[in-house]
Formats: sequence, C-alpha cells, structure tokens
Amino acid sequence: MKKIKFFIMIAVVIFLLASSAICYAATSFTDIKSTNWAYPYVSKLVERGSINGYSDGTFKPNNTITNAEFIKIIIGAIKGSQAVTDKHWATGYFSKAIELGVLEKDEINVTSYDQAMTRETMGSVISRVASKVQNENLTVNSKDSLISSISDYSKIKNSYQDYVLNVYSAKIITGYSDGTFGPQKTATRAEACTMIMKLLDPTLRTEVKQEMDKQEQSTFTITYKSGKSTVLPQKTATLSDLQIAKIDVYNGNQIRVFSKVEQSFAVFVGNNFTTDTISPTSNYWDVDGYKMYLFTSPVTPSGKEIRIVLGNTAYLIQGVKL
Repeated sequence: MKKIKFFIMIAVVIFLLASSAICYAATSFTDIKSTNWAYPYVSKLVERGSINGYSDGTFKPNNTITNAEFIKIIIGAIKGSQAVTDKHWATGYFSKAIELGVLEKDEINVTSYDQAMTRETMGSVISRVASKVQNENLTVNSKDSLISSISDYSKIKNSYQDYVLNVYSAKIITGYSDGTFGPQKTATRAEACTMIMKLLDPTLRTEVKQEMDKQEQSTFTITYKSGKSTVLPQKTATLSDLQIAKIDVYNGNQIRVFSKVEQSFAVFVGNNFTTDTISPTSNYWDVDGYKMYLFTSPVTPSGKEIRIVLGNTAYLIQGVKL
C-alpha cells in the first residue's frame, strides 16, 4: 500500500513539473522579451491557450496576422479549441464564428483564410464579439464628432462603419497619429493580440490610455535656422507600430525606410534637429513588396538614434540605431 501511495505522489509531482515547464515555455519566446510593449497582452493570451508560437521557439510578433489566425485566436479565447477538419485547420473556428454571429456566412471564404486580415474586418469581428458574446454595449457618444476625427472614415466599408466606430470609441483599436484609421491596412500578430486582450479585459483599455497620456508629456523640439522652433509631442515606438519593416543606411549617408504602407513622414538623425535635417516626403519606390523611401542625411547616420515625425507627433524608434 505504501509503495502505491509513493508512486502516486511521484506521478503527481512529475505532472506538476511538466505543467509548469509547458506554461513557462509558452511565455518564453526567443523573439518577444518581457520588455517588449506587447509582451503582457501576448502572455495573457498564451495563458488562456488562445495562441502559441512556432516550433523553433519564436512568436514572430511582427508577422502580419491572417484571417485564419485572427479568428482562431479570438474564438479560442471565448469558446476554446475547435475541431480541425481536412478542409483547413481553421475551418472549425470559422464555423463557430458564424454560429455565434461573429461572421456572416460568406464574409470570409475559404480561399481567403490565409490572406491578411484588414483592420476594418478586425473592428467588425471584435465589435460583434463584444455585443453578441460578451453582452457588452460599445456605445458611441457624439457620433458626428467621432466621425469627423477619423480623416479616412469614408474609406471604411459601409457595412463596417458602425463596428469600427464602436471599437474606436472604446479604444480597443486606435487610429494613427495622422488622424486616419487605416481600414484596409493590416496588423501584426502582436498588434492583434493587443486588440483582442483589450476586448476581453476592459481594464486594459484604461491602462493603454494612461500610458499614452504619459508618453504625450515627452516632447521633441525642431530648431530652425532662423532661431524659431517647433515643439512636438514625442512617443516611443517600434518600427512595427509605424507600419515600417526596416531602416538601413545606404551608400554612406543615405537612409532607406521600407514601409508596409504608403505614408508621408520625416526622419531625424541623432541630435541633429535643425532644418538641415530631412524634410517630409511621400515619394517612394516599390521594392520587394515594400514602399521604399530614400533620405539623404546631413550627418553620418551610423550609430545614431532615429526619430520619425508622422503627422504632428515625433516617434523615438526603440531598438534601432543605424
């Protein structure tokens, strides 16, 4: 009898140790550290079993999220795992989404499962989950005022406009610094995790706003040759936050910015803040699927910090020195 009890105790200890190891492994991706801005949101979804990484130990936070991935994460978070079929690994999750009223029957067909999901589609899915599954009423106060604050509102698909207003008002999905929402733009896996966790946990919406308010207190001063200056609010950001894939130095003092989307911005190098620095540009070349912007720096850019001025905000780029 004592031997049986002993073996049972050993089995329990092994199970607990194994469970701890699995949980630890799930939140220790090699490419998303605890200092990463998205780490808290990704970790919470991993703990829920809604998302996992790749077999090589990475999470690939900057990869563009697909329709299948997004639906799998959000349905997995609210309804758990779904059956895998021969048609596509995510078919069960799409079926559950349609059953819940989160998607219309032919809104996303199977041939589009592995294509990137647009931000307006994310907004519609999140808004429907809030109302149909979580019974949360995402009310919009001063609708006309909110619409006027989104400069590309007219570009949002008509059937998605109210949904986008709901999530925008609730600060579940925010817009860009230039006043646009970017309805046809995509999002990274990290960004999608953030949106979904803000849907699931309303307290995170407040935390994000407080963090943004805190960042607004930082400023960046541009001094002109005339002696006049302009003070802009400054935030920290990753390249991914600004829809930029990479920045590098080309031919000594030229800076190449590879953007995922078309946009107009200026680049400032190190502490060189005068008008001898780079002016905003919207000219680009299509290179390897990106919009490549080319700037000439008046100073040697190697080893210096980079700021990107987009709209009326300066972004100090984290983790990038040329």
